[in-house]
Amino acid sequence: MVHDPVCLMELDPRQAAAMVEYQGRAYYFCSGGCRQTFLSQPQIFLDKAPAMRLTVGVMGSAGDDHPEAVKVQVRTLGQVIGRRGFVLITGACPGLPYECARGARKEGGWSVGISPALSLDEHVHKYHSPSDMFDVLIYTGSGLMGRR
Repeated sequence: MVHDPVCLMELDPRQAAAMVEYQGRAYYFCSGGCRQTFLSQPQIFLDKAPAMRLTVGVMGSAGDDHPEAVKVQVRTLGQVIGRRGFVLITGACPGLPYECARGARKEGGWSVGISPALSLDEHVHKYHSPSDMFDVLIYTGSGLMGRR
């Protein structure tokens, strides 16, 4: 459940009459009128009800054999995600996921990396994966599940 930041009505986001993405967060409204009131002066309502930070998942190859133009595109995607205030969630691996995390970090964005390891030590030494561009690493302990 969330609260409409204008009238403070509690509502289920799946049944909200309207939603607005503002500064990387999702705000839900009971009516189009509350949405319009919010949009007319959003700064007044930002602290009235917590908003949901939006998360963007980017998946891609962990290989390092991509053309530089592709790496630049993926870094640019990460920059846009970071600039918009979204949270990036991706594989905590080299390759395209890492390039996207680099872009997000450059713009001050948050990155969550999902690792097949059990610990940071295993992540870095067994899987030879980076950790420097991720604000949060989630260790699944699942291994590479048949990828080797």
